[in-house]
Amino acid sequence: MKALIIILVLMAFLQSALLPVDLVLVMLIVRSFIISARNNLWLAFGFGLFVSLLTAQILGLHSLIYLISVILVHVAKKSQLTGSWLTVLPLVLTSSILLQLIQLLTLGQSISWTNILYQLFSTIPIYFGLKLWEERFVIPAYIRLKM
Repeated sequence: MKALIIILVLMAFLQSALLPVDLVLVMLIVRSFIISARNNLWLAFGFGLFVSLLTAQILGLHSLIYLISVILVHVAKKSQLTGSWLTVLPLVLTSSILLQLIQLLTLGQSISWTNILYQLFSTIPIYFGLKLWEERFVIPAYIRLKM
């Protein structure tokens, strides 16, 4: 969890300083698709506030979008349609379009379809990297180490 928080902080700084792509949103959606845990909601809320502060936008706007996206992923994960990893792509697409529409309504920014496509294409390496990390280096809670 500590490594994930460090990576999310780095992505938030990258997103606010250099890249117009919302990497934190993609990372949170992918993690909540891989692991359905309550910690995803706390990460979404906290990093939504952090990204709002870094980008000097309305405080809480990113938190609401991140929370809605994570909840939608949790609901979609429980349905029978999420058998493949390709299900993550429409979830990222709808969340990024939702983010762009809310920014259009609240901040008056135009919709950038290239940013949406960059987020969509960045989903694949983030998914496989996070899946590898969670399978190899994170110990599940039900496994106890004996001394």
